[in-house]
Amino acid sequence: MSAPSCAGFIAEFPDDQVEEDGEILVFGGRNVAAALGEILKDLGCDNVSSPIYDGENGWVFTLEYSRRRSFWCQVTSVYPAYWLLFESSRSDAQAHNDIWLKFSSALERDPRFHGVIWRSKEDGPPEIEEIGDDQIRAVVLGIPPEPIPQQYRPPKPKPWQFTRAHHAFGIVVGVAYSVPFAVAFAFCVMLVFLGAWWAIVGVPIVAAAWWLYMGRHLWGLIRPLPGQPANPRAKAAGGPLVSAVIGAWFALLVVMLIVVEKTIHGAKEQDEFKSLAIAGLLIGLAIVLAMIDRRRKRGLDGSDEDPDAAP
Repeated sequence: MSAPSCAGFIAEFPDDQVEEDGEILVFGGRNVAAALGEILKDLGCDNVSSPIYDGENGWVFTLEYSRRRSFWCQVTSVYPAYWLLFESSRSDAQAHNDIWLKFSSALERDPRFHGVIWRSKEDGPPEIEEIGDDQIRAVVLGIPPEPIPQQYRPPKPKPWQFTRAHHAFGIVVGVAYSVPFAVAFAFCVMLVFLGAWWAIVGVPIVAAAWWLYMGRHLWGLIRPLPGQPANPRAKAAGGPLVSAVIGAWFALLVVMLIVVEKTIHGAKEQDEFKSLAIAGLLIGLAIVLAMIDRRRKRGLDGSDEDPDAAP
């Protein structure tokens, strides 16, 4: 029978969680992890490391036992209770059972630890309500908190600063994605100016397409989010395929104009067919980009949530 790996207990230690303005900056449990490391040292374990911060998971430390068999412990604070995960890095049931028997007995004898409940890793740690009793909980909750000393806290991330380089990069990205739409808009306007009135349909279509896929997100591109070159919500239609799709569509447009030029001989008829071709291709471009976006959104973790929508 293999030794259990999960435990829950009440520990008579002050709450060392670090908070500021009601926000948790560092999760507690370091003092308990350090105490458990000292217990394991007394039980003959070697190379017991100092607790390492692991975010919401709490504090982790490693050790060696019985011919350098490696083990690691994770302590998670659900104050005044704690969860413990105690595992070996390699499958060595004998070494695990030996150190577990010593460790569990030491916790039972230590007056600082109460209501220790062990469970298998498959069953997971006990529920918080199962650990200890109301009397010992009241005693522990009466201990004044002692936040983790500054030297043991993880370093604070440096505040993100926007520089001119970030803004310039955002502007370049916005302009680059806008170029195809600007070319299409100018082309349609030119055809209208030359007398191809059918091309006037393309003017509002291109303007609307640019606004839907770029204009409303332009500020997000110019002012990037921290740690990212551009706002992830400011994605042009088609995602990473947008350049290829728009490029292929313009190549198709050129081919279509050449075909009209070679097959239609009347100038007026040429203008009409060119206008129809341009309008049809622009509408088709918008439809293709919209379809790609829809498939992309459905593929995001199986969710239909629109990643471009405002939060």
